[in-house]
Amino acid sequence: MTSPSAQVLRGHRVQTSFDSQTLEIARDGQRTRIPLPAVQEIRVTAPRSMEIVLTSGVRHPVTGPHPTATAAFATALSGALPPEPDPDAAAAVTTEQEPNQGLPWKLLSLGAPALAFVGYVTWVGIARGSDGAFAALLGGPFILIGLALVAYAVEEIHRRAVLRRHGITVRAERTRPGVFTYVAADGVARTYRIKRQLLGIHLIHDPRKPHVAAHVSPWYFVAARLFLVLAAGIGTGALGGTVTFHTAWLPDTE
Repeated sequence: MTSPSAQVLRGHRVQTSFDSQTLEIARDGQRTRIPLPAVQEIRVTAPRSMEIVLTSGVRHPVTGPHPTATAAFATALSGALPPEPDPDAAAAVTTEQEPNQGLPWKLLSLGAPALAFVGYVTWVGIARGSDGAFAALLGGPFILIGLALVAYAVEEIHRRAVLRRHGITVRAERTRPGVFTYVAADGVARTYRIKRQLLGIHLIHDPRKPHVAAHVSPWYFVAARLFLVLAAGIGTGALGGTVTFHTAWLPDTE
């Protein structure tokens, strides 16, 4: 008799799967790989929810689409675990950030402004002719670049502020060029990518969200860099806005 296919549990913003050696949990753009010997037990906490408890004491809550799928996955995973858990295996747990985190949602969030901009350019073209439409269209890339720079600066300022208030500093060791590994407050090894030739760097991470981390730099360097990015974003966006919303409506000189 052919053995059943490996199960994949798809819940709200989380996907859990396993093979003969490793359990994988993908959640919010992160992928955690757990050796099966590092799993202490499986606890079903609700009809559609369960906890994966590691030998280190770390708990990973996951959910399923409905009670039947969750119960079947818990049974299958429990049957795949080795007879005795290995406390040392928890050191091999890794969590990595997936490269395209949130990309579909970001593209979707750009859809409405892009559609509105196309409608505006069309309206200008009808009212002012091809010259007005060209001027309105010309400022679009500058507006987009300016908004992207401002959004990056604001997000980085918020991240640095949170880390400054709640962060824990650890030493990360280089495992390969441009990739450093650190063990966060939850005991899970994570990677951080930055172009540095050093053998180790200091990272500050949020113990509540251990994947949120930043390399330690002098505050004045960070402030100067973010100020320049923010100023460049505002200036570029203002230039684009002037071309799109002012120049396009200037009266003809003929």
